[in-house]
Amino acid sequence: MRSALIRFIVNFRSNNIGSISMIFAGSLFLLIGGAGVAIDSLRWQMAIYRTQTAMDTAVLAAGRVLQLPETTAETVIETAQTYYRENQTANLVSDVVNFSLIEDSSMVMGNTQGSKINTAFLNIMGFDTLPVNVRSTAALDTRQTEISMMLDVTGSMGEDNKLENLQIASKTLIDTVLTDGLIQNQSRIAIIPFSTFVNIGREYFQAATGTPPFGVGNQYSCVAERDNENRYTDEPPDIGNYFTHIDNYYPYDPSRVCPTSSPIMPLSNNKAELKKRIDNFTTVRSSTAGHIGTAWSWYVLSPKWRDFWLDGHKPASSGEEVRKIAILMTDGDYNAQYSGERSTVQAEELCRNMKNENITIYTIAFDVSSTSTAGETMQNCATTPTSNYYYNASDGAALKAAYKDIARQIFSLRLVE
Repeated sequence: MRSALIRFIVNFRSNNIGSISMIFAGSLFLLIGGAGVAIDSLRWQMAIYRTQTAMDTAVLAAGRVLQLPETTAETVIETAQTYYRENQTANLVSDVVNFSLIEDSSMVMGNTQGSKINTAFLNIMGFDTLPVNVRSTAALDTRQTEISMMLDVTGSMGEDNKLENLQIASKTLIDTVLTDGLIQNQSRIAIIPFSTFVNIGREYFQAATGTPPFGVGNQYSCVAERDNENRYTDEPPDIGNYFTHIDNYYPYDPSRVCPTSSPIMPLSNNKAELKKRIDNFTTVRSSTAGHIGTAWSWYVLSPKWRDFWLDGHKPASSGEEVRKIAILMTDGDYNAQYSGERSTVQAEELCRNMKNENITIYTIAFDVSSTSTAGETMQNCATTPTSNYYYNASDGAALKAAYKDIARQIFSLRLVE
């Protein structure tokens, strides 16, 4: 009896060891297989992530090239390919990509075609490769946009190459916004030079003042603010609501304070003419009536003024989907006014009313302290007193950078997928 029991125990132990071995072997196979799947899955996800990052970088870089003057489709595509190659992952066994321009050349699209990664473990299960399919599209904001640029031509701008720096900087914005060739945008820009007055030009003088123009050329075409309750509104001029003109204040020597070589230019998409107008700027040894420049920066954008401006320069009507943007720049305190409150007070009230009409305002204080009256006025006039809308440019290089950044914001680039 005892020997039979011993034989049973020995046989059971032998059979149990075999079963455990089989279970262990099977578990080990599943464990290794699971680890292999996890490793291949991680490598695959990393390949997708790195490929997507390279694709996003490529289309964004190409989109920036779209904004450059006189660029070509070939240059845009080559830029995308270059940036993709510099950032692509080395783990792909096949990496075929395609870049193209779409939507009237305002969008750059990239996508992989047949890109894949080799597997290290899944090939046991018949999966030799895994596909890496990504796509990305960068789009420029090409909505219809109307922009007024208020530019200081007072006497202090004649010092230390300040006027030359302003001319370069403002023309850079024009080149960026009014691109040549590929992009079909609908932007227009107006130029508002100011000093002690604003020169509205001989062709608009009578409509603004109710008085025929004096003399010859633009010598007597400067105006001051209105001296009634509409000094802060965008009501168009008419009887009882006209602007006072320079002859009321300087009848004998208007050229001393009137920027005769720098009349305003209402909205236009003629890049050459806009830049020519800026090149003709000269400074005027006079004080700074920034509120008048601010007001006319509003008038060139206001739908209420459509009938005032000549054909080709009329702002969009109130029913149209159009972005309205004003860029106000000065290098000194506003210290000249002809009626009402101080120039600074009038300017800030005008800015508040412009913002209430959904006009986006960028401001640039050039070579002045942010805590000065001019700096504070520019901060108060900006859409918000942050670095996105208010710029304190300490020198010519900073001024150029400010205009470039504003152009970049206006002509914004974003990933849409």
